[in-house]
Amino acid sequence: MSNAVRSSDLSDVLHVEPLLISESNTSLGGVRHKNVKTTPEKASIEFLFRERTRLDSFLLLVGSTVAVISGLSLPFLAVIMGGMTDSFVNATILVEYPLSIVNTSSGLRFFSDIYSLEHFRKSAHIRVLQSFLIGAFLLFAASIQVVLCGIFSKYYIFDDFERIKEGIGDKVALAIQYTNQFVGGFLVAFVYDWKLTLVMMSLTPFIAVCGAFVARLMSSSALREDKNYSKAMNLAIEVLNSMPTVAAFNGQSAELKRYKLALEATTFDCVMRSVYIGAAFAATFFIMYFSVMMGSLALGRAGPQFTAIRTAQITASKFQGCFNFENSLKKSSLLDNSQQENLSNVPSKISVENVSFSYPTRPDLPVLTDFSMDVNPGQSVALVGKSGAGKSTVFALLLKLYSPSSGKIKIDDQMWKT
Repeated sequence: MSNAVRSSDLSDVLHVEPLLISESNTSLGGVRHKNVKTTPEKASIEFLFRERTRLDSFLLLVGSTVAVISGLSLPFLAVIMGGMTDSFVNATILVEYPLSIVNTSSGLRFFSDIYSLEHFRKSAHIRVLQSFLIGAFLLFAASIQVVLCGIFSKYYIFDDFERIKEGIGDKVALAIQYTNQFVGGFLVAFVYDWKLTLVMMSLTPFIAVCGAFVARLMSSSALREDKNYSKAMNLAIEVLNSMPTVAAFNGQSAELKRYKLALEATTFDCVMRSVYIGAAFAATFFIMYFSVMMGSLALGRAGPQFTAIRTAQITASKFQGCFNFENSLKKSSLLDNSQQENLSNVPSKISVENVSFSYPTRPDLPVLTDFSMDVNPGQSVALVGKSGAGKSTVFALLLKLYSPSSGKIKIDDQMWKT
């Protein structure tokens, strides 16, 4: 398999556009940027837990199992408490389940599932970040222009990784627990009094509709917040990279105003998301005030947990390119030092014959066209030309960061494998 990164393969990995800030001309240089509307993708659950080890898999299994047990046991706790209440009425009934034992077992169950998932989250979060950084820097090395466009602004890593961290920790345990609590509550209710349960089920659709509606609002608000943060970040990077031009045109005030406007939109989204959360809890408890079903309450509580997991999936989808790129390099043995050619000393002739090349980010703009060059052993060669003539591109091709579209690169009349 080829050791280098093919241009066609790289274009599939790179989902990074240049700075897309405004619909109109920018204040600097009059360059028009087009807004590209993309539909947010969602990463799979498997991708969120891709960096787990055997210990993490064991803890994930233990935490999920205990969460299921905790969720199912809480409705049965109501039965036990009811039996204890009856024992006070009928003194001849022996209390078989002391309250202290019940509380202790419940506490241990909650501790087990939350601790297991929290331990997994912390360890997996570090490995995910390490894997992303490796893939990101390898990706940057394979596409230098993307660095100049500010790829880290797309991967707003501090905020995005925090959201992913939230979606793979205790939120998973709570979602499993509340879902099973919902199922267990209905099972107990139907066993003891199915007629009354059917009457009380009339309130369940209100809980479900309220939870689904609020979860959708929170998810869309989180996406808009992330998009506005990215716009503000892109704007800051654009201005800082062009600071001499900004100062020359005295555009500091205008750029600062644009940055503040971008942050104001983000502030509004944050406030609205908090309003949605408050409204959800208020509506849930208002309905539950007229209900005695623990299962319905669990259904309302499970909504925010699934929202956190969904937000983590949507956020993680932006990082799949770097992770897939790292895996492609591993498969192509580029990261395997044992399979690399030892070229520490190259007293050889380098020949570049009719090489043509264009960058993956700009395939319609040729950088090199039928370029040829010979470098003899011990000879010093200087590449001279204006900016954008392809001087750095030639060295990138010699370093195997790219594969030429056509032509050959030889060392001692042998093909330089790319």
